[in-house]
Amino acid sequence: MKKLGVAVIGTGFWGKNHARVYKELDSAELIAICDVNAERAKAIANQFGVKAYTDSSRMLKNPDIEAVSVCTWSTMLAKEALKGLHAGKHVLVEKPMATNTKQAEKLLETAQENGLHLTVGFLMRFIPGLQQIREAVAIKKIGDLVSATAKRVSQ
Repeated sequence: MKKLGVAVIGTGFWGKNHARVYKELDSAELIAICDVNAERAKAIANQFGVKAYTDSSRMLKNPDIEAVSVCTWSTMLAKEALKGLHAGKHVLVEKPMATNTKQAEKLLETAQENGLHLTVGFLMRFIPGLQQIREAVAIKKIGDLVSATAKRVSQ
């Protein structure tokens, strides 16, 4: 099976997690890391044995990269996702995917026009325990829900 060539734009907390998971997936090959902070890009790239970039436009020219995760500051997510789509890459963008509906619609249109996958990182909906809670609430297995509080702790 051919592995999907992937790269990560933004190497903060979530970007580093994306890179780690891509390295662990049998179906993916992490090819590059990009961050505006050159030291951080180099450190994370060295950690995972990939090429470091500080300019996503340069990185996106690499034909081995078929998909990118965009994990930048929220104000830059749509801009970087659009760059990825224009470069012909499939895009997983963290939330919020855009700062307004016009940006979000542009991303959707660009992905559709180019036959590319665009998805937003809503990983919590796939966690089995949360799916069970949702089902229990929906069928009123635990009674009528009046109030709920949750706290997510990341490692």
